[in-house]
Amino acid sequence: MNGLITGRNEAVGAESLKQRVVSATATLTPEDRVVLVDCSATFTLTLCPVSECPGALVYIKGFGTGGAVTVATPTGGMLATPKFTVDDLTAATDYKLMLNVAGVEWVELAEVTT
Repeated sequence: MNGLITGRNEAVGAESLKQRVVSATATLTPEDRVVLVDCSATFTLTLCPVSECPGALVYIKGFGTGGAVTVATPTGGMLATPKFTVDDLTAATDYKLMLNVAGVEWVELAEVTT
């Protein structure tokens, strides 16, 4: 073999899937990919600036109930107004799957909000 083929049981990119737990106002970093948010609290989770993480796919999943977590885009800049419906995550069954399109815009691929 030429050494360029990886084994089938090797997880490609597994290191980038570390979970981050957020329970108060925060801004995501370019490395965040799986984010668990405490829906028993009320706060805003701001996506990282699109220019800092082109092509990023971020899964934001709720746990707990009784509060409201708002997912927002960063303030300032050309695309500071969200191009997706801003529905709060309020329950453990809620989630958002966000895609950074080429470092230009955040797009919501899927969501469940209650």
